[in-house]
Amino acid sequence: MRPIKNSPIPQVNGVNKSYTNYQEWREDITNAYGQHCVFCNDRLQSRFEVEHLVAQSLGIVSPLAWNNLFLACGPCNLAKSNKVANTSTHYLPNSNNTHLIFEYSIRKHKKNGKYACIPIFHPNLTQHQQAKSINTIAYTELNRIEQTPIRQRKMTDVRWHNRYNAYQVTKTQRNLWDQLTTPQQQTAYLNTISPLVHKTGFFSLWLNAFNGATDVLKIVINCLPNTSDTSFDANFNPIPRNPINLADNI
Repeated sequence: MRPIKNSPIPQVNGVNKSYTNYQEWREDITNAYGQHCVFCNDRLQSRFEVEHLVAQSLGIVSPLAWNNLFLACGPCNLAKSNKVANTSTHYLPNSNNTHLIFEYSIRKHKKNGKYACIPIFHPNLTQHQQAKSINTIAYTELNRIEQTPIRQRKMTDVRWHNRYNAYQVTKTQRNLWDQLTTPQQQTAYLNTISPLVHKTGFFSLWLNAFNGATDVLKIVINCLPNTSDTSFDANFNPIPRNPINLADNI
């Protein structure tokens, strides 16, 4: 999950924009954060939803508040439904370095035999952190693979399949990078990576694949708008975003 920083409210002629319906923010949110789901980080196609990161049912944040509105894919939106999430119980991408809370597991779909890639909590987390990580996964059912017939009729969920395809892409790209032996070859490769990251999505898979490859990590982190710069050190390695909060430290 990509950690993000809140974008300033869009303006027109120096005046903050305002709307009467939060869905009207859709184009501005796309421009501010890119065309990826804030929860699963899958690439959004032609249909996507404006979502409240902290549930509006809590009454904490205005339904029209810019800094609580992001884009979500259909399966994440359906799974989220009216569930409640906040920073005391979940890790949120605009508050935490959400890249640090997951690792990824590969297994076969029980019905069709295709491979799936799903997030699981990172083994280095404390017990308290693991609980929040599990809550974060459950919030939009990021680890769901098989579906019930009723769920299938409502929304076909192929996040697991898209994530596995992205996992394969990132592995292939890392193998290609490791075969480049000259600065000229590396420079040529670096000029191609940004559009591929945008097209493929799944930010954390790119970071995992290119661990230690500083030049590539710099592009991956900086090519997507409003990625949290406080979530990475000078060499673009992930670091806790909230080190003062000892209970979470993420």
